[in-house]
Amino acid sequence: MLNNNLEFNEIKDERGFSLYFANLPLKHFHIVSVSTGMLRGNHVHEYDELICVIGGKNLAEITLESSGKSRQIIIEKEFRVIEVPAGVKHIVRNIRDKVFYLVCFSMEG
Repeated sequence: MLNNNLEFNEIKDERGFSLYFANLPLKHFHIVSVSTGMLRGNHVHEYDELICVIGGKNLAEITLESSGKSRQIIIEKEFRVIEVPAGVKHIVRNIRDKVFYLVCFSMEG
């Protein structure tokens, strides 16, 4: 189970933004690009995962599927952190014409 008290600080200025995560013991960590019109994911993990969508404002659509139910999330900010519980199928789709990035990590598994 993910730590519901996950703490991160956002620093934003004219140069862009930085996210600082406090006390984050990682087990899995990867960075992914999502090209125009492409899908990533479409799979399930046996562990909870955090997906940070970077540069995906109005570009990224994330679908979470579990127990026959589906939920779609359109990313409306330059970045957003999505929690994906263990056993939930997750699909990331680029719905526009610009590449965006995912930073994915887990604290277990």
